[in-house]
Amino acid sequence: MNFRLPDDWLILASQEARFTLLYGFADDLPAGSLMLVKVNGQTVRLLPLDRNGGSVQPPLEIGFAANLLHPGANRVSFEAILPGIPRHALRTSGRRHADDPWLLDALDAPARR
Repeated sequence: MNFRLPDDWLILASQEARFTLLYGFADDLPAGSLMLVKVNGQTVRLLPLDRNGGSVQPPLEIGFAANLLHPGANRVSFEAILPGIPRHALRTSGRRHADDPWLLDALDAPARR
């Protein structure tokens, strides 16, 4: 989410900024799944995504140091970390592993350039 602050934006003391996050996620994400909440590239909150999923979560106040904001363009972003092997992100040879029929063999696939 991109937003702008006035060009004369100035923080003179340690102050807290905050926003309310409304979010939800699937109920079957791998153990250790997280969402990083970032303000201008700086992580301000880690949210677990491996429990209580499958519905919209209660509104969550995200507080952070206001000095992370600056005059002009600013950005709040979200990064999901989902442990495991990506099944559809790799170029594959089409062969299946015997121990996991859904895992495609990517080892002898040509490298993407």
